[in-house]
Amino acid sequence: MASKKKISKFELLKQEAFKLWEEIIMTKYGNICYGCGEKATIVHHFVPRHKSAKLWFDVENGIPLCNKCHFALHRKYDPYLPIEIALKKGGVDYLDSLKKKMYPPVKNINIKWLKKEFSKLKSEAKELGIFAKVKSAH
Repeated sequence: MASKKKISKFELLKQEAFKLWEEIIMTKYGNICYGCGEKATIVHHFVPRHKSAKLWFDVENGIPLCNKCHFALHRKYDPYLPIEIALKKGGVDYLDSLKKKMYPPVKNINIKWLKKEFSKLKSEAKELGIFAKVKSAH
């Protein structure tokens, strides 16, 4: 019998934070795909997670997309899609603001940092009226 792998408190909180981040973005942008205008089904990080932990939970770094556009974006079928998305989000000002937020990089990605980020997300969720759906055990 295979043993169940225990998930750390850090990983559980990170999963919960990403779910809340996605819910905030879908609520804020009305579940509309930034690529084609259809119903969004997924939230994409404009600046990839591996490029900046500082932007993991930044709502401005989240883009609602449908599966088709998300697939096209990752597979680079449409080289203009990232440009179109950036323009819809605010153009050069949007890109500059993300770039500025990336630095200085996060030095310690630990539970303390994650709790602080989750707290920011909960405040944003509360402003959008979705706080009631959020677990507050952390």
